[in-house]
Amino acid sequence: MTDQNAPFVPSTDPLVSNSARYRCLQDEAAARQAGFSPAAPLYAIGRRVNELGRKNFQASRQKFEDCPSVAEAADQVAAIIRAEAREDVVVPLSAVRLLDDGRIDVEGRALSLSEVGFDQLIARADGAPSGASRYLAGCPLSMRVDHARYWMRNATRTEPVVIRTRNAADGLDREAFAIVTPSYTRVDADKLAHAVAEVVAEDPEADGGRAQATYDGHRLSMRIVHHAVLNDVSDLAAGDFFKAAYGVTAMDDGRAAIHVRSELYRNLCLNLIVIDVATQELARVIHAGNGVHKRIREGLEKAKAQIRHFAKQWADTARVQAIDAGGNAEQVFVRLINRDLVKVPGVGAQDLLGVLVKAWEKEPLRTRSSIINAITRAAHESRWPSYQTEEELEAQAGKLIHAYVWERVAAVTEKEELKKVSRPIFKLDVAGLAPHAENLQMQTVRLFS
Repeated sequence: MTDQNAPFVPSTDPLVSNSARYRCLQDEAAARQAGFSPAAPLYAIGRRVNELGRKNFQASRQKFEDCPSVAEAADQVAAIIRAEAREDVVVPLSAVRLLDDGRIDVEGRALSLSEVGFDQLIARADGAPSGASRYLAGCPLSMRVDHARYWMRNATRTEPVVIRTRNAADGLDREAFAIVTPSYTRVDADKLAHAVAEVVAEDPEADGGRAQATYDGHRLSMRIVHHAVLNDVSDLAAGDFFKAAYGVTAMDDGRAAIHVRSELYRNLCLNLIVIDVATQELARVIHAGNGVHKRIREGLEKAKAQIRHFAKQWADTARVQAIDAGGNAEQVFVRLINRDLVKVPGVGAQDLLGVLVKAWEKEPLRTRSSIINAITRAAHESRWPSYQTEEELEAQAGKLIHAYVWERVAAVTEKEELKKVSRPIFKLDVAGLAPHAENLQMQTVRLFS
């Protein structure tokens, strides 16, 4: 399905959940519209995963929940950079002297030299052969210093360099962690992390993401991850999209550009082991020129827009209250029944309402996901007058994932709800559907006239 408005064709395969199939096809259409090229699952779309698949999903979700919030991650990165007390020093290359202990002297200040800084220093010395710094890294210190001094004495470049300094990791020294040119536009890890947090905060409707941030002293990776919840995926299946992310990778030492990417994770098998990760690169920004910050932000906004369908859908289902303050689950199910959003031909509205409320009481949360889960639970655990009823209820539950459906639910007043559910057709016991003997034959009955 490449069009979300295309007619849905249910599967007749008994191993396939049509609610999951509907969800997977709708999400696939949204993914392709956003520019992703997701791989096809190895099994029929909508085929339910096995127990291992559900356990792996729960483990993936738990790993997501263990991540910090976006603001917390940005603050953690900022705290690391703040503790480094960075300072940039602009000097001519000829003013940099290599000391016997491998440190460099810059304007009377002795600085330890990182491997990256040493590579960049040698690269700016005329006459040094290609790969010289890598060779010298394995040499004794005295040989390393002698060779480096030789090439630096023969340097003819007169342009200044920028020595990027910070507190060393041991806290006892200052370190030159990079040597770049004056044209280098600084976008350090702390500023980048907070730029990501700002973009996230501007779209509260798609909130619910967590941050995965790593910083090793040179390279920052910060991803904003969104993850489906178990109740949201009422019948986890082959073809389900369950995780989406976007973010940046960058280096503060001039070795690489800033990359902005988006990712979409799709389950292709029955045990949630074979996972397709569809990716897109939205921006590659080098540390030079004007407008660097603007281009980064534009890339982040594009990446966020690409996964918004999934982020908002999962956030709505997991977070949005389906039961208003002072209300109860019965009122929600009444609205769904009145709008024909949940219906079973041949079953009275009052009886259907009783089964749904009973199913909800096994997981009595106030969220939309709990309401959806109650419908799928009723589909599986109740006895119905037709073998097709289970699949029909699953499909109806799958459609309730979408936010626009709930707008119809909210449009009904309490008075209308109570009036419309007062017309039972069949008697239904707690265990399931137990119609009177005279009504055992199958028939299609309108819930409301």
